[in-house]
Amino acid sequence: MHTLTALEAHEKIAKAAIPDTEIRHFGDEMTIAGKWCHQGDVYFERLSRKPAKLKAIANRQLAPGTTQGARHIVEEGPELFVREGNTDPLVGPVIVSKERFLVNHPEHAALSLPAGVYDCRFQKDENQEERHAVRD
Repeated sequence: MHTLTALEAHEKIAKAAIPDTEIRHFGDEMTIAGKWCHQGDVYFERLSRKPAKLKAIANRQLAPGTTQGARHIVEEGPELFVREGNTDPLVGPVIVSKERFLVNHPEHAALSLPAGVYDCRFQKDENQEERHAVRD
């Protein structure tokens, strides 16, 4: 078994990565409930209906923060909501769209998702004792 050097491992990962200029399209494979896709540390699950007790928000950035890694932005079109009373830092906004939409990020390929309702969640940082979202 050949052990890769750090440079070889980096080159292998770079070749397999989706270029930043590409768009990852999801269609029929984004079935309702149970199928997730992600953009960095933000995960999306398609829901069968809009959850109850939501509050509309104008901010189109999904992840909290001011760093470049937090810049997961939903293009104009879909409505964004937060769950009223939510205190879980891993639970993000709910996206409701009547047509296909894009989620852009400066460091990841854009996501193109079909019309529907989507639950956003953040990856847990396993290196921290407190429960909080990972920062890209």
